[in-house]
Amino acid sequence: MPIDKAINPAPDGGILVIAEEAPEMPDVEIVIDDEGGAVVEIGESEAEEVDFYANLAEVVDPDELGRIALDVSAMFEADKG
Repeated sequence: MPIDKAINPAPDGGILVIAEEAPEMPDVEIVIDDEGGAVVEIGESEAEEVDFYANLAEVVDPDELGRIALDVSAMFEADKG
């Protein structure tokens, strides 16, 4: 089915192009071991050594904790029904 007109035409009747900056690509490091395997590291290591029995709520970013709480709450409500 042919399209007669654009849904959202540009104001001058031309083509509207929205350019976004390409996101910065993280550094990638590939280390090949003697057995033929490989370890791929993407980006800088931001991992912090945390005790296995540590309280994760004190370590995880508050924004991430909020997202986790919303996800768990939504899944709980969906299962409750």
